[in-house]
Amino acid sequence: MHAETVGMESCVLVLGKHSGRHALRKRFADLGYDLSDAEFQRVFTRFKDIADKKKIVDERDLEALVFGEVGRPAPIYTLDRVQVACGTHVIPTATVRLRGPDGELRTESAQGTGPVDAVCRSIDRIVGEPGALVDFTVGGVAEGHNAVGEVTMRVRAHATDAADSAGDRAGRSGVFSGTGVNLDIVVAAADAYVTAINKLLGARANAGRTTADSATVSKGKGSSPLRERELDTTLTT
Repeated sequence: MHAETVGMESCVLVLGKHSGRHALRKRFADLGYDLSDAEFQRVFTRFKDIADKKKIVDERDLEALVFGEVGRPAPIYTLDRVQVACGTHVIPTATVRLRGPDGELRTESAQGTGPVDAVCRSIDRIVGEPGALVDFTVGGVAEGHNAVGEVTMRVRAHATDAADSAGDRAGRSGVFSGTGVNLDIVVAAADAYVTAINKLLGARANAGRTTADSATVSKGKGSSPLRERELDTTLTT
């Protein structure tokens, strides 16, 4: 009996920590994903991190990786390290290190009601708390104790003209979402929160540039060197 007889694929490529770029790209092609070189590099880096901790990476893990990595904005802040301490008789405390837009590493610690809250508070201390967390969703991509976890966070921008206009143009009412995928839910949450913050800060920067450009155009329409010379001539004659 052949595998196709019972509706199975004739050959399923098993992926693990020893799988290389060619095998992973082929598997994504089989799943219908056509990734650019930059997208594939980001996904491959995350794949190796997960494959080092998990014996076999299946289709659901791969799809979660694509969903979590592809389509992200250019990072303003990148997550470098997360460390948490929590337990029955321990105050949840987190230490987070981010690489900022200038390439410098920044580290902050904070306490919270739980490990994820402590992580978010630590990140806020670094980036300046530009928004408020309004939604936090956790899901398991597969079954088992070593299943990859997927976290989605939504952050609402604090009231500023730039953030509000950016949110209106995006049709999101100033709410920005991020997704993180990791075997460790706390790390996935940190990744998701940083992604949402990057989207918020990026939209705010774009809105600020748009406002400045509009002001420049309006000022240019109001007067010109030729018109000013004409007025000077009229006043002196």
